[in-house]
Amino acid sequence: MIKQQLEELSLKEIKLVKSIGDEIKKINPNFEIAYLPNLSPKEKVKYIFIAMEPSLRRWAKDEKEAKEMVEKGFRNFILSWDDFIFHFCITRYLSQSYYVTDISKAAMKVKDANRWRKDIYPKWIELLKEEIKIVGQNDCRLIFVGKRVEDFLKLKITNNNVLGKILHYSVNAAIYRKKLPQEYPEEYKKFKNNLSNSIILDFAKKYLKQYGIPRQMMVWILKKLKDDKTKLSESRKQLMFTYFKKFQEFS
Repeated sequence: MIKQQLEELSLKEIKLVKSIGDEIKKINPNFEIAYLPNLSPKEKVKYIFIAMEPSLRRWAKDEKEAKEMVEKGFRNFILSWDDFIFHFCITRYLSQSYYVTDISKAAMKVKDANRWRKDIYPKWIELLKEEIKIVGQNDCRLIFVGKRVEDFLKLKITNNNVLGKILHYSVNAAIYRKKLPQEYPEEYKKFKNNLSNSIILDFAKKYLKQYGIPRQMMVWILKKLKDDKTKLSESRKQLMFTYFKKFQEFS
């Protein structure tokens, strides 16, 4: 039931992405935009995390390659160490019943997103509400990922289901990862001693298998993770501790 409803919603989202692209390209012919869907849950969830919008360049060089990647099985939130750290922390410290989405599923270059975000977001709000209704349980709790999401949605989604805001895992917000580790130095020291690269890599492999990501795509994603020179850096350990403490508040 959920799968069929999300497939029907996806057609509306694809149509909206095309409409947005056609409109902006009248102003900027070089503008690039692509539809990037999420992994579909098998059943309704207890928590829905809402982020901003996908970026384009990290996983595809242009619109054509983006379409090809989606057809090959690529989905949002399964590309980087930070993506899988996010999933790991939710699963381990909050709940396995969750779903991650964006306000907009229109992937753009970062500079274009910064330019057009205020114009694009209002066009997505009704589809986002429909998505929440399809995916969320009746008592589903919403969690905003980052301040910009909170600033936009707090006036659009005002019911009691909003649980709060968490730090975005983007490197742009990395400066804030130090706050809680500095407030709880001894607890953080014990926490990070139990972390390792293999924990996240093993989790990523199981996660991709769980969601049926095609083997060729899975190999490509895991190679990117293994080739990342920073892997589970100190900053990423701080991020994990930040999520650990925040999810303690929510649970």
